Amino acid sequence: MAKEDTTIPRKYFAAANGYGGFRSYFGEIFRSEDYERIYVLKGGPGTGKSSMMRRLSEDLTSLGGSIEEIYCSSDPHSLDGVICKVGEKKIAMLDGTAPHERDAVIPGAIDCIINLGEGWDEKWLSAKRDKILALNLQKKKAYKTAYSYLSLCGASAKLESQVKYKEKIKELSITSIKSLAELDLKQNNGKIETRLISSFGRYGRYTLTTLSEISDKIYSPNLNEYFNQAFMNELYAYLCYNNADFIHFPDPLDQYSTEAIHLPNSRITFALRGGEPTGESIADSKDAVESEREKVAKACYDRSLEEAERWFSIASDNHFLLEEIYKEAMDFDKNDRIYKEKYQEIINVLS
Repeated sequence: MAKEDTTIPRKYFAAANGYGGFRSYFGEIFRSEDYERIYVLKGGPGTGKSSMMRRLSEDLTSLGGSIEEIYCSSDPHSLDGVICKVGEKKIAMLDGTAPHERDAVIPGAIDCIINLGEGWDEKWLSAKRDKILALNLQKKKAYKTAYSYLSLCGASAKLESQVKYKEKIKELSITSIKSLAELDLKQNNGKIETRLISSFGRYGRYTLTTLSEISDKIYSPNLNEYFNQAFMNELYAYLCYNNADFIHFPDPLDQYSTEAIHLPNSRITFALRGGEPTGESIADSKDAVESEREKVAKACYDRSLEEAERWFSIASDNHFLLEEIYKEAMDFDKNDRIYKEKYQEIINVLS
């Protein structure tokens, strides 16, 4: 079994744009009681939150612990959080602004608010008031339109998935799962973590490469498109029933569906999609015959998804313009002083 390289941060998402709107998993991933300290960054767009977290991730690599980088669901090039674990001690730094707004849950004892807004020139920003208001309004409208199209996708997907043979797929799934000799669950303790491996936004579905980096084997169900998701949901239920340790990756578009499951003790992953799977195919089935209704639903789904992607891109463009305005108003030397002070504190906590 290959040993994981802890010098390479694991990359995940912790929020998603889905059929039901924006869904944040920050509450599950950043529970105060799981950390020694959580540093919550506040401030507008372009105030340096992502840059500070990226700097922290790079600086903490030398400590020899494990690092997770949590990326923004709407902009996968920007960070929403960093988690570092050294031995049994764990700290996090995260973006505490909307839409995944976070305050100090356990103030002082665990949670610490860092206000990067202290470094901006309010007088200069006041002069840009009308422009900021207009861009915020345009961004809000674009997001609202994008979520309307995703809602239509959800309705189309529900109609398309009304297929028969549910009991047959359940039987086939359990048989396939049990046939995997590597799936030794005897030493497990029922520890389940939640992460996301992909997101949906201006780039459509964007998938990170982390699963291939942390897995020795990746299995994918070799069923038709209607049954693959049913298999993943059956696998999730099977592992829960057998008290397994695993990381659950909900589908970003449908929080009630499973995109991937990783078993860290055996370094095995089951993934619905994301490149060529390794290992053997684990099930087989004949394609179901598409009805005319299902074909129409699929066409509606595909077109709505395209429109959602386009409107997320428009929202992001407005956000980037807001960032440029705030960057001009910022004193980043003040950010640097704040970072150096907090970094020394973090080193002390993890030591």
